[in-house]
Amino acid sequence: MMVGLFVLFTNLQAQAKSGLENYNLLGRGGSYNWMPVLNYESQKGGYGEIRYNYEEQSTVSLFVGKKYKVKGEKDFTITPMLGISAGNFSGFSPALNTDAELGSFFLSAQNQMSFSFSDQSKSFFFNWSEIGYTLFRGFNAGVAAQVTICGGETFFEPGFLVGAEWGKISIPVYFFRPFTPYGSVLIGINFQHTLK
Repeated sequence: MMVGLFVLFTNLQAQAKSGLENYNLLGRGGSYNWMPVLNYESQKGGYGEIRYNYEEQSTVSLFVGKKYKVKGEKDFTITPMLGISAGNFSGFSPALNTDAELGSFFLSAQNQMSFSFSDQSKSFFFNWSEIGYTLFRGFNAGVAAQVTICGGETFFEPGFLVGAEWGKISIPVYFFRPFTPYGSVLIGINFQHTLK
């Protein structure tokens, strides 16, 4: 079945890209978490990223994988990855990212299952999904949700997003559970560069 799935996809042929994503999570009561992500995509679709404070506080993670696009569909990609983490959470994570653009609409989903090396009760499943619409050039809005399953409990965080782009810089802002006492705001300041 996996062979049949990958027959639907083809390698990307584009210029290499690198990027820095700088996310800042602000919670109720003044809690703060900084989550930088450095990524690289090769000309043939090889993909890698280094994350900090993403899986857990004081944890560094390295993910590698390959980006594919659906044959005949210009704007639909799938990126299977495998990651390893060290720090407060130590383990490995198979992951799958999907992205699609359909006219002015965009959809994305990040899925990962993280297995702890030391304590299986810390293993978790995580999904971040969003659907948005480009209202006009450089500005978009939509809905987003995070789902985390850990230790037999499910945490569902719905919300909405707004974003702005200027050339190589984008600033997405997410409002999760905005009308509850547990709401949080995630602000990104991201830079993407195409390598010659």
